[in-house]
Amino acid sequence: FLAILSVLILRTVRFSAIHAIADIRNKKPSTSHNIMALDGLRGLAALLVIADHTNIPYFKGLGATGVWLFFCLSGFLLSIPFVKSPSLITSSEYLRHYFIRRIQRILPMYYFILTITYLFRGKIEDYLRHLFFLQGDGIFWSVPQEMFFYMILPFVFLLSHFLCRGIYLWMILGTFILAFSFNHYLETDFLYIYGNGRKLSLWLGIFLSGVGVCYFYHSPFCDALRKQLFANAVRYRAA
Repeated sequence: FLAILSVLILRTVRFSAIHAIADIRNKKPSTSHNIMALDGLRGLAALLVIADHTNIPYFKGLGATGVWLFFCLSGFLLSIPFVKSPSLITSSEYLRHYFIRRIQRILPMYYFILTITYLFRGKIEDYLRHLFFLQGDGIFWSVPQEMFFYMILPFVFLLSHFLCRGIYLWMILGTFILAFSFNHYLETDFLYIYGNGRKLSLWLGIFLSGVGVCYFYHSPFCDALRKQLFANAVRYRAA
């Protein structure tokens, strides 16, 4: 019965209309342009995860490195609009757009896979806990992490906007100090997610490292450095 029901449901679904798939097909990042180098880095991260899970020799354990790259890239890419236009953090319209985009990007496919994995197999309790991001077992362990990052990012920029007052040095130092603190000192018994039968630490420090890199990349210092390197490259080619 469940198999027949699944087929009937799938026949009514227009997969091309699902935001996560449409966004990939149409390739319309929230930053309005695509950074090709970071696409390559994401591809490398994906290959590391796949190689680890398929037990390819010499790649065992490197899947965690791939996930670190994904979390760091999320911090970098999601921060770009706020770093370029700090006033966006006080715009209720943009924040609404930000949260809607995150929800549309993650939840449809996540809930679809959850339904097949748990609900259709009668694991109602596991299904409900995963549904509300209270648990993350197996391949689902990283989703509650990402959802937590999405929720906390606006608060990070809100603090930065009012405390640092647009001073890039303070924003860069503050973000990296916060990232270092979460990586080494701020792991607590109440700040965790549950998955795979144990408490899983939040990798917030890695995510915030991406935010710090975004601040640095768009700082006047880094912009001047890029212009200088470009000028040197032009002179080298002319010579």
